Amino acid sequence: MRKIPLFLTLLLTVFIVPSIGAHAVERLVWDDLSPKMDESKDPFKALSFEQQASLQDVYWIREGKRQGRPTSESIEKVAQEARKFLQDEGLNVEDLLAKIDAFQELVRHTQNSPVKRLDGQMVRLPGYVLPLESEGNKVTEFLLVPFVGACIHTPPPPPNQIVHVRSQDGIEINGIYEAVWVTGQMRIDRREQSLYLVDGTTDFEVSYAIQATQVEPLEQ
Repeated sequence: MRKIPLFLTLLLTVFIVPSIGAHAVERLVWDDLSPKMDESKDPFKALSFEQQASLQDVYWIREGKRQGRPTSESIEKVAQEARKFLQDEGLNVEDLLAKIDAFQELVRHTQNSPVKRLDGQMVRLPGYVLPLESEGNKVTEFLLVPFVGACIHTPPPPPNQIVHVRSQDGIEINGIYEAVWVTGQMRIDRREQSLYLVDGTTDFEVSYAIQATQVEPLEQ
């Protein structure tokens, strides 16, 4: 039996094996499209359940006042008792309230950010079709969203929970929000998207795009 020369074996290892890995398809769920929060940046992790609950009472009552919501003696009493409890626990209430505002901004930033490692990855993702463009009876461009009603009947999801999909062959669908599997190469592609509806236009941000190689019905 003729042996393969060593140098040829090395070439096969360098050029063939990486190409196989590069085309591997990663099956995703929608949570995979959001960066994971760094728990070390949570300033409230060390607080007990009772401390967190009291801080929440103080915060939401304060926010209610800022937004002009009606208050009452009983609501004010809840806020006072919560503040006293936190102070008796040796906690600085105003410092904690400031940290809530900063932490919420961090959470919003995370929700709006894509996952960098997915850029260029071949993926397979389930979702619901919101058509954008069609040719004849086939949809060639659509938004893939995680739940029925997204972008129309409810506020749009975060940008990293909407995927802009193009399909060269197009797909036949029976209506909006048809459930499908989409397979293709994902790219980070931040853009403003407009959706034209009967009662007006909805504008929102999108973080991802997929050039679909396959779109299949999702059996529910």
